[in-house]
Amino acid sequence: MQETTSSNTQRIPVDATLDVQAVERELNELWMQRAGAGKDEEGAMLRARVMNLMVYVTGEETAREVDEMLMRVAAVHPCRALLLIADAAGAEHDIEMHVSSRCQLEEGAGGRHLCCEQVTLSASGRFIVELPSASVPLLVSDLPVFLWWHAGLHFEEETFRELWRASDRVVIDTGTSVNPLEDLRALAELLRGGRKK
Repeated sequence: MQETTSSNTQRIPVDATLDVQAVERELNELWMQRAGAGKDEEGAMLRARVMNLMVYVTGEETAREVDEMLMRVAAVHPCRALLLIADAAGAEHDIEMHVSSRCQLEEGAGGRHLCCEQVTLSASGRFIVELPSASVPLLVSDLPVFLWWHAGLHFEEETFRELWRASDRVVIDTGTSVNPLEDLRALAELLRGGRKK
């Protein structure tokens, strides 16, 4: 399947930060808006999800880079993406959340608009530890959960452990590690220890 490079994103802030039903209502409203706007466009719109993808990042700059990557990932692997931004350097604030949709137009006459959704959660200071409890209930049941840990190899962090327990697969980047082999051993030891610790 080939897509054009065109895509667009709509963002709707979510008022009730930790209310899962409010988030789902906002996502449904977003899709209804998309469907209404798409009536005049060529091709059908398809809301697709084959997996959940949780991405944990530290800092706004990294979040912007990953946000752009998520658009490309979603074009190949339609998903509900949860972008978790832990901004330790920023002014302390409770979790802020917004939802967005991303659509790619397949090439060719009558191509479909393949649309995915993203929930972005951002916190700083003491509120960072609440990101797992705010994000895990937003996962789509019956779909596999992938955790992309994009925050250094700190597997002793409780935040990592909580997100890992909710995941079927973990993706890490050893490029940020001083001693990748040792870090991979530590991760393997953690994984051998089981999910219930």
